[in-house]
Amino acid sequence: MTAADTAESTRRNIILTADNLDASSYLLDEIAVGRLARPQLVYMDPPFYTKRNYTVKTPPGFPQPDGCFVSGEAPGARAFSDATGGQPFGSYLEGLAARIRAARDLLDISGSLWIHLDHHAVHYAKVIADGIFGGPDYLMNEVIWQYKSGGSTKKRFARKHDTLLFYAKDPKRHKFFPLTEKSYNRNLKPYRFKGVKEYRDEGGWYTVVNMKDVWPIDMVGRTSRERTGYATQKPVALLSRIIESCTEKGDLCVDLYGGSGSMAAAAEALKRQWVSIDENPLATEVTKKRLAARGATFTVEER
Repeated sequence: MTAADTAESTRRNIILTADNLDASSYLLDEIAVGRLARPQLVYMDPPFYTKRNYTVKTPPGFPQPDGCFVSGEAPGARAFSDATGGQPFGSYLEGLAARIRAARDLLDISGSLWIHLDHHAVHYAKVIADGIFGGPDYLMNEVIWQYKSGGSTKKRFARKHDTLLFYAKDPKRHKFFPLTEKSYNRNLKPYRFKGVKEYRDEGGWYTVVNMKDVWPIDMVGRTSRERTGYATQKPVALLSRIIESCTEKGDLCVDLYGGSGSMAAAAEALKRQWVSIDENPLATEVTKKRLAARGATFTVEER
C-alpha cells in the first residue's frame, strides 16, 4: 500500500451516536489498526453546569426527520440536560476531567484541544486541563468569544462572553497558523509610519495585525439561515476560526459534543475530515440533515 493509499484509507467523515468516552476508545482502536488518522483538533463544547434543560426547536423550513423530534417543549423535544437531576458539581468535574484526558489521548503530537465553557466552570476546567497536559505552559490561549444576546439584570454586569481554552499536546510541535484582523487607527486617521502598510475602508484607516484573543462574533440569530433549532448552537464562523488556526486541509477534526453539527459543517466547508459525536439521536438527525444538505459524504455509526 502506497502512502497515498494509506492516507485515502484513513479519510473518513463519521457521525457517531455514542457516549463520548466509549466513542473515544473506539476511535483509538480505529487509529491503532490504521483505519483512522489521529486528529489534529479535538473540540469540546460540554454542558456548562447551568442546571437547565435544552430543547430542539425546529424553525420553518428546516427538515424534520420522521418521528424523531417535534418543536417546542413537547415530549421528545429535549436536546440535552445540562447537569440537572441533582448531579453534584464534583461529579460533573470528574466527568469533564475524564473527557479532557480522553481528548488528549486521541490527539496527534502536533494537535490541539479546545475546551468551550462559560463562567460556571471554566476556571475549574483550566486547572484540571493544566494537570492532565503537564502544566500551564500547555495552555496556548484563553480566547474570549464576545457576543450579543438575551437580556440583562440589575444585579450584575451582563454576561456576554464564553471562554475557549486552547491547549497544545506539545507546545513545541503543535500546528498553529496565525490569523489576521483589521486594527483601526486612533481617530481613524492615517499614521504614516515608515514601513507600515495602511488601508482605508468605510470605517476609516487601519492596519492588518495578527488576531488577538478576544473574538467578537455574532451568535446564531433567530432569523439566521444557519439556525437549526438545536439549543446552544454555535456559529460556524467561530468554529471556522478555530479550525483554520490549528489544522490544514485533510486534517481530522473531532467534536466530542457534536450537538447541531457546527464543527462538522465548518470542517466540511474548509475541506477537513471530521468526526461528530453525540449520545443523543436528535443531534445525529440534525447533523445528518445539515451535512447532507451541504453535499457531504459520511457514515453514520452507533456504538
